[in-house]
Formats: sequence, C-alpha cells, structure tokens
Amino acid sequence: RSALEVALKCLHHPQFVVSLEWLLYEAVQDHERALARMSTAAAAAGASATATATLMDHELFPRVLRLLRYFGEYEDIVVRCARKMEAKRWPLLFSLAGEPAALLEQCYTTNRLYTASCLLVILQEMWGFI
Repeated sequence: RSALEVALKCLHHPQFVVSLEWLLYEAVQDHERALARMSTAAAAAGASATATATLMDHELFPRVLRLLRYFGEYEDIVVRCARKMEAKRWPLLFSLAGEPAALLEQCYTTNRLYTASCLLVILQEMWGFI
C-alpha cells in the first residue's frame, strides 16, 4: 500500500510512466533470476515444484503488476517494457501481465491504436502469424 501512496504522489513528474516501465523491467529480471535459483536449488535438493509456486506468490513481479493496474496506462507500460526486453523474456512477462491477445483487445476497445499496433508486432514475433 505504501508503494501506491508514493506512486500517487509522483504522478505529476514528467518521467513517471518511464519509471513504471523500468520498475516492471527490473521486476521481470528479478523474477527470472529467482526462478533460476529455485530451479537450481530444487535440482540439487530434489525439491518439488510446489516450493517454486509458493515463492512466486510472494515475489516482486506480481506485486508490481498489481501496482501498475492502478494507473490507466497498464497495457501501454507492459507493451513498452516488452519492446525494451529480449523476446525470450516475453513468455515470462505475459504469463503474469496478461495474454498479448487480451491486451490487444483492451487497447483496441479503448482506442489506443499505437499500443495495439505494437502488440501486433509482439504477437507476430511470439506466434509467427498475423
């Protein structure tokens, strides 16, 4: 809750949305590193996948996504972040941020056509059609 309060106080700053993109980018990288650590630890200890799921529930990535949903530019932030990262990280990003096709539909419905067109490029790259 305090992160939201701080964010709301910073809304007027010109680079506010860019800082949200950076926050999401760092959260995805942190999540990827945590998954790699868990995989290595599970392989070494013979632990189950349940431990990984439990860790994911308390990580930064899902909390950052919940924070971003408070702002009207959620899809824009996710798409701009995706365009700045390697395509191999997109499945991880979209696994929690939302299916690209659903984000595309939301952008189309709210007349954010530039973001929708960027999502079309992402869909083409991920799925190889369109």
